[in-house]
Amino acid sequence: MSLEAPQGSTDATLILKQDGENVTGTYKGPRNEAPAKGTLKGAELSLTVSIVAAGGQSLTLVITAKVADDKMDGSLNFAGQNVPFKATKKP
Repeated sequence: MSLEAPQGSTDATLILKQDGENVTGTYKGPRNEAPAKGTLKGAELSLTVSIVAAGGQSLTLVITAKVADDKMDGSLNFAGQNVPFKATKKP
C-alpha cells in the first residue's frame, strides 16, 4: 500500500486473511510490524493495528478502505492524522 503522508510518500504492506466478515493479518510499516484485526462488510474494510512508535509510545492505527476486485482505496488514521492510501493485491 502506498501512503501519502504530509512528510512524503511511504510504502507499507498488509497481509490479510478473511474468514466470513472477520479479517486478521499483519501490518508491516516502514518502522513497525504488528497484528491487524477487523471486518470486511460488503466492500467496506475496517482494521485496527496497535503499534509501538518511536520513544515507546503506543499508537492505534485505524484503517478504512473500499475494496474493489484486487484494489483498495482508503485512509489510515493515527494520532489525529488522516493519511490516504491506495493498495493493489499482490499475487
